[in-house]
Amino acid sequence: MEQTIINTIKEIKKLCDYQDNLEKVDMLEKINEMIDETILEIIKCSKEDDELVQVAAIEALRTIANNDIKTILRNKLSSNSWLVRSYAIEALGDIQDIQAKKLVFDRLENNPHEEEIPRIYYALVKMGSQDYLEKLINLMNHEYYRIRIATANLLEQLMDEQNSNEIISYIRKCYNQENEHSVKMVLRDIINQSKGGR
Repeated sequence: MEQTIINTIKEIKKLCDYQDNLEKVDMLEKINEMIDETILEIIKCSKEDDELVQVAAIEALRTIANNDIKTILRNKLSSNSWLVRSYAIEALGDIQDIQAKKLVFDRLENNPHEEEIPRIYYALVKMGSQDYLEKLINLMNHEYYRIRIATANLLEQLMDEQNSNEIISYIRKCYNQENEHSVKMVLRDIINQSKGGR
């Protein structure tokens, strides 16, 4: 699989050098075949038993919004691993799979693992339920530092032109009050990136 990815990248980099349009069309068709093969390999990995392999596969599939991928991600919501469920929920939010909204909400109603909750709120916001943004923001006060880290990263992903000032202002406030070093590092990075990129 690694070689397939390397070959795909190499061909994409060479694509702009082609002067002949027919050659470009031929190369695009070949690249498309390599991409399809790569996706099939990633899907195979998503079915392995190891939860970290599944999470990595979910991360790789999250930008592909076709129906097959959506079905795979929805099925992951019934996984025995809270980690797999969490990343599947986040991915469904990222692709804004509105049809999965009830499934995500059901996870919230059925005693989710505490580390699922930030991603549930995140996904519901991405799916249009803006009232969950405040609930997500409030998780920055959670006693468990890993939930605060996850929440900060998810808030950064939700930042846009309308809410970025409000979120960064709140993250600065959290930074000043935070005692856990690992959380402070994440918050500092978000603040610094907001200065440079927004």
